[in-house]
Amino acid sequence: MRSLTRRLLVGSTLAVAGVWLAAGLFLYTLVSRGLVDEVDHTLAAQARLLASTIDAEGEVLDLEFGDLDMREFDSAEGGAFLELWQPGGPSLYRSASLALSSGAAPAPHSGRWIDLPSGALGRSVALEFTPRQELEGFDGGPLVLLVARDTRAMAATLADLRQRLWLVGLASLVACGLVLAWLIRRSLTPVTQVSADIAQIGLSDLTARIDASSLPSELVPMVERVNELLDRLAEAFVRERAFSSDVAHELFTPLAGLRTSLEVGGRYPQEPAEYKALVRQGMGLIGQVQSIVERLLNLARVESGSSSGEVRELDLAEAVREGWEPFAARALDRGHGVRFELEPELQVWVDPELLALVLRNLLSNAVEHAEAGASLAVSTRRVADAVELEVRNSGSRLDRAEAQSATQRFWRGDRSRRSGQHCGLGLALVERAASALGGALVVDSEVGGDFVARVRLARPASQSVVA
Repeated sequence: MRSLTRRLLVGSTLAVAGVWLAAGLFLYTLVSRGLVDEVDHTLAAQARLLASTIDAEGEVLDLEFGDLDMREFDSAEGGAFLELWQPGGPSLYRSASLALSSGAAPAPHSGRWIDLPSGALGRSVALEFTPRQELEGFDGGPLVLLVARDTRAMAATLADLRQRLWLVGLASLVACGLVLAWLIRRSLTPVTQVSADIAQIGLSDLTARIDASSLPSELVPMVERVNELLDRLAEAFVRERAFSSDVAHELFTPLAGLRTSLEVGGRYPQEPAEYKALVRQGMGLIGQVQSIVERLLNLARVESGSSSGEVRELDLAEAVREGWEPFAARALDRGHGVRFELEPELQVWVDPELLALVLRNLLSNAVEHAEAGASLAVSTRRVADAVELEVRNSGSRLDRAEAQSATQRFWRGDRSRRSGQHCGLGLALVERAASALGGALVVDSEVGGDFVARVRLARPASQSVVA
């Protein structure tokens, strides 16, 4: 049952039916109990009245019952029954409506179901009493008087009540179902409207939002989440459009330069040395394109989670030294002073590929973007329940706000510096790789001071692997 309307209708109707059934049973029980109590009360009053008319005149009992109307007891077709016993003794009297004695004297009771001689079900009351002594000489002791009455009239009343309850209940259930169907459809109209509003939002215009001011309070959280999702989608589309533009721009410059070099070399005769210079220039431009493509591929792999997935225990200090080797000569050429503060025996459980990617881009960023002659510092340490890797370089030209933007793809602090292989993807890669490792990248900077990049990796996961 996938329809929400049908679920609500069936569920509400079943709930109403259950309440009606419980109420009907309670009412029927209450009425039937009241009728039985009324019959018992009437029988008890009748038994007391009959007992009050029985006198003991010497050794003889007066059973004429005075001036009472005994017609319902005097006929076999009568609906009332009367019998008198001495406890433990024989029956002393029974009404004409009783063809035979019902046996030994019953125990006194205020109401009991019995099978009557007519075969019908009846109610009886048994009263123990001592007859009034008119003369001396009666020594029979107390007597037991049983009065019973046919309950067919009460049963007919209860049957009629049951029938009426069922008819009224079924009619009210049908009426309630129709009302509920209308009410549920009307109540779910805002859901249909929200669906229509969502359907009208197209990819060409993601600025439209769903107005939740007139919606029921139950739908407001859902609409707010949808609007938040649309905000994220709009931001993602803006980023993707900007990304496509940035990729095209980054690739256009080296490719245009490469084409120019090839056209010049092919159009005019050149000396061998000039051809070699053109080849070197072309190789440099190809290197720029290769660097951009390689970093884009790395970024795509990290964002899609398609790294090797292998997790191994590594010595972080050793990993930093190995990661520094490709950049040592370049740092020396640029006159950087390098200082390492590596805590020994600092083990981490990480994906080696992702950690190498983090180190390669952090160290490359520090060596290439720091001013010539700047000092670099690389350190590792334990911080609370985490491991922290920090790369710091002096002579930063970025303030704190600009540093927060440095992890955006193709962002560069100086947009005029288009030469070289700096495509603005290094810190974006670091941020996403650190996140894939279960950590985070934090950057900070002060103009004229230090640019600091810290990668913090949580330790509990690695310790659980060790265990």
